[in-house]
Amino acid sequence: MNKRSVVEGIAFVCLVLAAVVGGLAATSSGTSAGHYQIGETVVFQVDERTVWWWGCCCCECTCCETQVSGWHVTDACGVWVYSVEHDVAVLASSWQGSWSQVDFLGSQVSAGYYEIVVETSAGTLSRCIEITDSCRSRRWSPCTCQTRCACQEVPSITDECCRATLALVAERTSCCLSPLWQCSPSCP
Repeated sequence: MNKRSVVEGIAFVCLVLAAVVGGLAATSSGTSAGHYQIGETVVFQVDERTVWWWGCCCCECTCCETQVSGWHVTDACGVWVYSVEHDVAVLASSWQGSWSQVDFLGSQVSAGYYEIVVETSAGTLSRCIEITDSCRSRRWSPCTCQTRCACQEVPSITDECCRATLALVAERTSCCLSPLWQCSPSCP
């Protein structure tokens, strides 16, 4: 093997590794980590999985179907921003919540930290999210400058044989730029 083919081989391996890492970064949406752009719809659901604990595998464990009775969103200060109450509890397997980042009055919420709280028959589940505005510099109010850790997140509840988890569902959104390469508030 000559020196040139070794260099080409190393370059090829580096290129493939860069493509794989870049592809993984591109497919992992920011929403899976709870990061959203202002105006993006936040979609969430309750996932259930069977958990095999010692002694449970000896019997036939079936998860009781978790029911959702309602959900709400609070800001970083714990103030309720938006809520939905179901008249009749809904089965989690057929339920999906969505929040279009508006408050009770239908006004767009500001960038900052929020908590999605879902009331279920298994208990109260919650996830922390951050809403950012890439078009504007961050203007933090004393309320939204709290760290993500201040959110008392309870993403999963496990009982004898079942785990209910509040999952953020990644929605694909497109970024729209105006002809002057500035952020556009709405997409066509």
